[in-house]
Amino acid sequence: MTTRPIRQATPEDNAALCRLAAQPMPGAIALSYPHEPDFLRGEALKGDAVHTFVLPFADGTPAGTGTVAVRHVYWNGQASRIGYLGGLRSFPEARRRLGLFQAYRFLHELDRHVDVPFYFTTIVDANHEAHRLLTSRRAGLPEYRPAGSIRSFAITANALRRHCRHAAGAVACGSADWEELRDFYRDGAGGGRQLFPVFPDAPTAWLQPECMLVCRRHGRIVAAAALPDLSDRRQIRVHAYHPWLRRGRKGVNLAARVLGYPELPAPATDLPHRYLARMLIHGNDPEIFAALLAHAAERLQSELLFLALHEADTLQRVLRRIPTWSCRSTLYYVFTGASPEAMDGVPYFELAEI
Repeated sequence: MTTRPIRQATPEDNAALCRLAAQPMPGAIALSYPHEPDFLRGEALKGDAVHTFVLPFADGTPAGTGTVAVRHVYWNGQASRIGYLGGLRSFPEARRRLGLFQAYRFLHELDRHVDVPFYFTTIVDANHEAHRLLTSRRAGLPEYRPAGSIRSFAITANALRRHCRHAAGAVACGSADWEELRDFYRDGAGGGRQLFPVFPDAPTAWLQPECMLVCRRHGRIVAAAALPDLSDRRQIRVHAYHPWLRRGRKGVNLAARVLGYPELPAPATDLPHRYLARMLIHGNDPEIFAALLAHAAERLQSELLFLALHEADTLQRVLRRIPTWSCRSTLYYVFTGASPEAMDGVPYFELAEI
């Protein structure tokens, strides 16, 4: 395979990058994550400053792509600029190590300009080849240091209503003006979680007042989260099922309806979903978290609720009693230079921004 040097993505790459994002990933359920109709608009969710690059074929069309983003997050209680690596993908005919190593040489060049102490990323646990290759330190690859497991959950509104209804009366669900929300988030400093996003001074393209959930106790905010609909930027598409799962899908769905698990949709359909984002719970109180989930269910119709928690996050205990589909990824801190000595604390992972 002959390629040209890596370059920044441009709007002229959109059609090819949209086709690339729609390529299904192998597995018992073949999924893709399209960014339709505008690939770069979907990638813009990844951070406050986003750099999307392409590895072109010899004719200049994209053979692969990846994104380096800078996020304003809390690290050790202080607002900091930390890098995020995501969206690394390529067409099958371009999946050669040379392209990957070129991509990381590009990262080293870009690293001089983005000015962050380190990056973070996740790799799905089932992707054994990516884990093996990216942690090999070969040909100038940066250090990938594992930082625990991230579990991503898909939950139906009915399951939330059934299992969290008892907690709904513990708080009052309402609204708040942006300044009050900003003060709540900034006073909470991410609830002590590493990588929790700094709340913006003003609404953003996707973080709007109408998508915010607010829970109060005695008039004070005790929990807040966003419930955005990002389907106009990114989608999750089911392409096909493994033969054994395809044959048993009707039976699986019958059991799912009875037990409250998400059903398996027909192939070639998009999963309707919302993300529970910017979750901040006063004192990380599980009962308040359950109440927040109950109030989130009130805004859902047929959509699934998606969220992610680190394995060390105590809020996971609430989800253990709720029927969910889940998958595991490994969180990595990535270092292109010297690494900070102290890397402690429970990380927060924003599923809406991967």
